[in-house]
Amino acid sequence: MRSKIAIASATINVLALLLPTSLSADPATEQRKRKEKARDTSAASAAAVLAAGAPEEVIARYDGGAVTRGEYVSWLRYIRRDADPEQLSQRIAAIALHEVWAAEARAAGLHESADVRMSLFDFENGLLHEELRKHVAEAINLDKAELDAAVEARKAEFVRPRRVRLYNILRRYPAGSDAAAVAAVRKEVEAIRARIEGGEAFKDVARRESVSQTRFRDGLIGWVRPGQLSPEMETIALALEPGAMSPVLATEDGFTILWCGEVDAEARPPLEEVRVKVEKSLRKEKFDARWQTILDAAEGVRLDLAAAMGDRGAAMVATLPSGRKLSAEEVDALVRKRGLGARAAAVPSNRLEAMLRNVLEQAVAAEAARAVSPEPLHRDPEVQEKLQWAALTAASTALVKERLAARFVPLTQEEIRAYYEAHKHQYKRPAQTHLEVIMLAVADRASLRERSRAAEALEADIRSGRLDFAEAARDRSDHGSASRGGDVGWLDRAQIAGMGPNVLKTVETLGNGEMSSLVQQPEGLSGRSNLWLVRKVGSRPSKFLSFEEAARAAENGLGNERTRALQGTMRQEAIDRINLRPADAAE
Repeated sequence: MRSKIAIASATINVLALLLPTSLSADPATEQRKRKEKARDTSAASAAAVLAAGAPEEVIARYDGGAVTRGEYVSWLRYIRRDADPEQLSQRIAAIALHEVWAAEARAAGLHESADVRMSLFDFENGLLHEELRKHVAEAINLDKAELDAAVEARKAEFVRPRRVRLYNILRRYPAGSDAAAVAAVRKEVEAIRARIEGGEAFKDVARRESVSQTRFRDGLIGWVRPGQLSPEMETIALALEPGAMSPVLATEDGFTILWCGEVDAEARPPLEEVRVKVEKSLRKEKFDARWQTILDAAEGVRLDLAAAMGDRGAAMVATLPSGRKLSAEEVDALVRKRGLGARAAAVPSNRLEAMLRNVLEQAVAAEAARAVSPEPLHRDPEVQEKLQWAALTAASTALVKERLAARFVPLTQEEIRAYYEAHKHQYKRPAQTHLEVIMLAVADRASLRERSRAAEALEADIRSGRLDFAEAARDRSDHGSASRGGDVGWLDRAQIAGMGPNVLKTVETLGNGEMSSLVQQPEGLSGRSNLWLVRKVGSRPSKFLSFEEAARAAENGLGNERTRALQGTMRQEAIDRINLRPADAAE
């Protein structure tokens, strides 16, 4: 049986051996900063190389052309790399092959294909999107009076209040208990407290006597700061010193004892540190407000997903503010560029819409960048330089993919199985946990206490049996799993960590069938947070995958390996064919 592996998808993974890997601009702030740093470093390195000789100086020749020092310097800026003597010959070869293959692609008419056109469209949009973000950020000015006022207004936000590391022991009484039953439970808790005062270790007693889920962690609740407990309990809890124990305290359906394991004193950062953070926050707020106009314009573009997923390549999917239309054929090309499949119809509609919304945001930003006054951003010499290299790259890539497809020998099932046997240690499913979750979103610090009380009441209802977990999830959860009764399925450790480190730590303490206590997961310094209740349904250990389970991954692995070898052969054949040779000049 012959494998149906798609050469196009395999090619995307191996072109990095020849072509630059950083061709698309990423709007994420941290990635943008890393790229800017790399670009600056490369520019300085390139400048040093340029200083060693004239831009027109030829450093390599090939039949039909030459590579100049200026081209080499420009290439370094494009791929955002330092000049490296050990990489010189490889980079000169890449430049020459780009020029030769791009010319051959144009001769074959490949430069007019949707794949090449949309590769350039996507690259230019991403590049100008990044340039516009930098332009907007650099245009933000803060006067001293504004910053001083903001520091004075916000400095209290940066004070870390006193917090205590609390442990508890909890006993509950059944719903509807009479006064005598309630008094009996109080008496039990007072007796437990007396035992601890008599010398028993709080943690040992918590494990044996508490009915709270914290008993699985020696009674540990965790670090508690103002606003996380009821006012009455908070006053007592936050006043405890290390090793001190609270009196017996009443809860909604029981009695508890609190014990302080550690205290973290109030901390006030230096005013200058606060000033730096406030300035950063103000700049971000102003940037977000200005950038919102781009987001609004992109959101206002109507998407016709039915047209995108239909059979009519000329059907219009969207029209940009400038009037530029995006056809179904072009959407298919964008889908291929991202390795999502051969056509948009093969992509789930929600994923396709998310991809297209990202495309539209970048396209709208690019149109705004071209309209910047007095000097449109697309006219910047460095931008023009990158676009010229991108055009060569897109055409070269199209030619390489076509020739690879023509020479690629399809895989047989026997070859795939042999590859699996040689690499079976790589195909392993990680340990997984089956979870059900309830998440309550907290919009800001002001609403945290109210939402926490509601979450605590919800937790109490579930523990008492008054409310089923799945029913509570469907009615109250803000998580995407609410319609499934909170069932998020089987997740590995990395996927659970995506819910937040506090959730991950909590899950790791749970046994099968246990529900966590309320977990607060802040979202940075925004004041937003999520309150979680997590139930561990089951767990399964990691396991090596059978051939049937790993066949697709093995097929891709072997296909990529074969494509890499073929691409290397084609590259060397091309270098030999054009007779690439160094000139007298050295780096």
